[in-house]
Amino acid sequence: GHVKIWIDGKLTIDMPFKDLFGTGAYPFNLSELCYYAGRGANCYVPLTYNESCKVVLYEGWGQYFQINYLTYGENTFSNENYERKRKRIRSS
Repeated sequence: GHVKIWIDGKLTIDMPFKDLFGTGAYPFNLSELCYYAGRGANCYVPLTYNESCKVVLYEGWGQYFQINYLTYGENTFSNENYERKRKRIRSS
C-alpha cells in the first residue's frame, strides 16, 4: 500500500505505507516514534499544520488503521507564549 499526506494543501508525504513504521526516511525512521509492538505498527510523528491535513491510504495498506489528531488554539506554540510559560516554570 501507499500513503499520501497533504499539509495545508501541499503534498508533503508520499511513501509506501510500511515506511511510516520505522523503515522510512527521517523522522519515520526514529524508533522512539515509529515501531512495531505486539501485532501492531505505531507511528507518533507529529505533523503540524495551519489550515488542513489530508491523509489518503491507497490499496494494500492493511486491514485496520487509526489516525488521531489534536487541534490547538491559535498561538499555542508562539514565541510569546513559550517565553511566558518558561518564566512561570523558572519562578516556581
